[in-house]
Amino acid sequence: MEKFTEVILFGTITGFITRIIILKTDYRFYPGYPHGYVTHLSLGFIAAFIGAVAIPALTTKDFAAVTFLAIAAQQFRDIRNMERETLNKLEKNELVGRGEDYIEGIASVFESRNYLVMFGALLVSTATYFTNYIGGIIAAVLVFIVAFRLMKGETIQDIATVKEAHLSFDGAFLKADEIIIMNVGLAESRKKILNEGLAVRIIPNNDNGRL
Repeated sequence: MEKFTEVILFGTITGFITRIIILKTDYRFYPGYPHGYVTHLSLGFIAAFIGAVAIPALTTKDFAAVTFLAIAAQQFRDIRNMERETLNKLEKNELVGRGEDYIEGIASVFESRNYLVMFGALLVSTATYFTNYIGGIIAAVLVFIVAFRLMKGETIQDIATVKEAHLSFDGAFLKADEIIIMNVGLAESRKKILNEGLAVRIIPNNDNGRL
């Protein structure tokens, strides 16, 4: 019993800390309000606990508990719908709309973060059960490293090559290299663009980087 307590405790704590790590918030990101913290940290704790108790349930051959865990895990799919609905309501108050693609992306991210928490808790509880608390600590450190890495996300250089483009005019048409950008009628505006403007070409590395 003490062994299971240690396993569940290590897994749950690791999973919950992981959720705190990947709870990215500032004035541009959701959640940025008290209810957002409470909701997602609470769901993160539940996800961590579910992942942590999986190994004790399997080792005691409590397959009814395993079935319950599977059902509980499926409920996290509803998080995407909850986030989508919340962000759509917040979108009405935005001066510049962020668009459906942004909302859908954020909603799917919040769903996947809970699965990441579950996997982290499961990994730590497994390591603790089959080794000892030292193995659990090592596994927890690995989980935290992965969480920090996932927080960074991709940058432009990961999906595309950025090159400086040459600005020029073909009559009134502004061109970046050979690509026509816009029509600029005023001579003063054309002169200002040539003197102060900067253009870049973003070339995707593969089809995944294309719009």
